[in-house]
Amino acid sequence: MDISPSNSGSIKFDGETVTSFPATHTPDYGSTVAIEAIPASGYHFTEWTGEPTIDQTNPTDVWVIRNIKLTAVFTPDSETTASGRFTSADGTVELYIAEGTASSDTQGNPVTAFEFAIDTDPPTLPDGSIVGQAYHVEPDGATFDPPITLTWHYQAAILSAEIAEDDLYIVYYSADHDEWTALESNVDTPEDIITAPVTHLTTFAVFAPPLPPTPAPANFELSSLSISPSEVTTEAPVTIRVLLANTGETAASYPVTLKINGVTEETKRVDLSGGTEREITFTTTRDTAGTYLVDVNGLSGSFTVTEAAVSPPPPPLLEPPPSTESPSDASSMLDQFGEFVKQCLELIVDLFQSFRKTVSADS
Repeated sequence: MDISPSNSGSIKFDGETVTSFPATHTPDYGSTVAIEAIPASGYHFTEWTGEPTIDQTNPTDVWVIRNIKLTAVFTPDSETTASGRFTSADGTVELYIAEGTASSDTQGNPVTAFEFAIDTDPPTLPDGSIVGQAYHVEPDGATFDPPITLTWHYQAAILSAEIAEDDLYIVYYSADHDEWTALESNVDTPEDIITAPVTHLTTFAVFAPPLPPTPAPANFELSSLSISPSEVTTEAPVTIRVLLANTGETAASYPVTLKINGVTEETKRVDLSGGTEREITFTTTRDTAGTYLVDVNGLSGSFTVTEAAVSPPPPPLLEPPPSTESPSDASSMLDQFGEFVKQCLELIVDLFQSFRKTVSADS
């Protein structure tokens, strides 16, 4: 075991503090030993080096199955948080730390270096999907004040048609709560980058939320054909009604066509929102008696037209004989009486002829 730099701290080995370095210990093969780096005043622990399989936590346990050379690296407290841009090896994830940013790792030391590792088995997401790969950024749990900026370079070419690029955002995983949490993200689609403020380091990923379900297309149904009245006289109006319903979820236009005896009478194009219905009304008249077949987009019915009854002409006004100042003149009175009788006979003939026409029409 050793420390770097010299006199920067000590190492506690299975509870025993080692202060003279380099030091050698010979534990039993296959045993597990506990080691802890103890920084000297003015220093803080940074990392373990010399053995790539060692967990970077402090303290940590080491399983002894071969010779191991392990060095505890300490950094002077005078060193401030690293500032500038730090990028993963593949250029996907980038951190920007402004000068003067305060930071602290889980041991309370300022952060001076970063490591980016692809998380090949990230925790699952309840909805949506991860775009590309998740990245774990070390030192895990390090915090920053003010927040640093995380920039993610995604590949638009790998996005499926079901993903809306503008809806992408960065999420981080919280091991304490075993859940992913969204970061306030800004998507720059022309540049294919997403930026978000970050207050601590953990596992990050780009999240594609599921698209909302596609509304069901318009689906029109006609019902409730009514014809009123079902029997009329010539030139009297007939009202034809149907109920049009859009049982889909999308607004659309639908033509409703009235046909009389197979001939198109009128077409109305109706705009109807999804989940709504409307009564459609037509009005028609006929000048010829008969039975007429009605068809409205496949719904059928009929109405009957009869000839209107012919009203008899009004009786002529009978003028009383003119008064005379010579009522004793018998000849004059006889003439007047004869004229009166003639008019009465003409009236009776006219009434009889009208009656015959009416009887003939009804039969």
